[in-house]
Amino acid sequence: ANRAKSQFLATMSHELRTPLNIILGFTQVMGRDLQITTKHREHLQTIIRSGNHLLSLINDVLDLSKIEAGRATLNESNCDFKELLTTLQSMFQLKATLKGLKLEVTIAPSVPQFIFIDASKLRQILINLLGNAIKFTQEGRVSLRVWAEEIQSGREEEPLASPQTHPLSSLRPMTLHLEVEDTGIGVPPEALEKIFDAFVQAQNGKQTIEGTGLGLAISRRFAQLMGGQIRVRSTLHQGSVFYLQLPIRASEKTVLQSESPQRSVIQLAPGQPRYRILIADDHPGNRNLLVSLLKSVGFDLLEASNGLQTIALWEQTPPHLILLDIHMPTMDGYEVARTIRQREESPHRSLAPTPMIALTANAFPETRDRALEAGCNEFLSKPFQESELFDKIAGCLGVQFLYQEAGPALEGQPEDTPFSVSDWDMALQDVSQEWLMALHHAALACDDEQVIRLVHQLPPEQAPLATAILQLAKLLQFEQLLQLTQPQVADTAPLS
Repeated sequence: ANRAKSQFLATMSHELRTPLNIILGFTQVMGRDLQITTKHREHLQTIIRSGNHLLSLINDVLDLSKIEAGRATLNESNCDFKELLTTLQSMFQLKATLKGLKLEVTIAPSVPQFIFIDASKLRQILINLLGNAIKFTQEGRVSLRVWAEEIQSGREEEPLASPQTHPLSSLRPMTLHLEVEDTGIGVPPEALEKIFDAFVQAQNGKQTIEGTGLGLAISRRFAQLMGGQIRVRSTLHQGSVFYLQLPIRASEKTVLQSESPQRSVIQLAPGQPRYRILIADDHPGNRNLLVSLLKSVGFDLLEASNGLQTIALWEQTPPHLILLDIHMPTMDGYEVARTIRQREESPHRSLAPTPMIALTANAFPETRDRALEAGCNEFLSKPFQESELFDKIAGCLGVQFLYQEAGPALEGQPEDTPFSVSDWDMALQDVSQEWLMALHHAALACDDEQVIRLVHQLPPEQAPLATAILQLAKLLQFEQLLQLTQPQVADTAPLS
């Protein structure tokens, strides 16, 4: 059964993520066109948001399959935990405000700044818990409370997570406690345990069409994988409290790499050699994507559709770099990399080794390890951001780029405006009833294009309202837009 799950996992990962790589990739390529109209830029943003949402759903299914197949692993590292909490609060603040909810985050003094943990899995757990709390709460508040306790050295306790080798000088074992409480619809007693099963929602939550029913199942299993647990208590129609307990190791001091802001590559910097890149991929859409992206920057390109053709082109016209798909016919990427490395060792060959970047839709640690063992220098999982690809290329070739400092064309987003419900009421009173009715019907039809057209009709003094509406449209939050406009539309409805 586990072998069957592993095969399913590998197949579904590749088959689902490959077309998404093309969809999201070409959207980024189109966004590089500086002549693109505002209307088309909005369309591209909608494609990217919807594609990323689909990717997150696929990742949920694959995460669950990895857990059940015993292939989920921990990737522990040092994490700025308080910064993670601040980021999550910012992420959910707008959504809570637009629903008229109060979002409270309380962090006890006992909580350390830096902890050694799998930050990605912890972040996903908290996103699932906070997202559910806001989704199933119509009024009141959502609270996140965090505190920590030292594990006394004299206590005889079974370790909840295995220690790992790390460069940190001082690690203190602690127990981390997190509570997410809401004043929402609650969970019936008979469903309290079932909600942690895959693809299951409580009956009173099925009115919500969002999601797969996998969030809590994955969260509990991630918590167990990390040596912790999740519990819940709930009162129907009054709210729920989800309680997460995890073992952590706190560090006194650390230095974390600061993330540099993403910059969009425009072209190769002048005065450099002409770099030739060989694109090896059996899927024409993937090759076309890479050709479009790299040719616009200034690279010379070669294309191969299978492993044997890749090696033949490498012999005939030696490239400076190979972008190597792992799954190809006649000879896969692993064998291609091994063959090239073996032939490079020939005493008759005078050229330097060719850097290779493995590209694959199979986003598993073992796939990366196999690619590196076969001779690849770097690994990139599809779908990828163009900035990730250019960073890998720069690392392999030492190439220099010219950047658009203001950021990519597709990153032009309106700033989040913390519009309260009273702000909405006041702002909507200043617009015409005809316009308000049109906005309501556009939200009812989930027509983001019409919403954007209506927003462009607003006068300059309504800029805060325009920004707030655009933000909702860009996030496809039509239900919230309906709720916010419903009172004003109802007030103007004719009496029968």
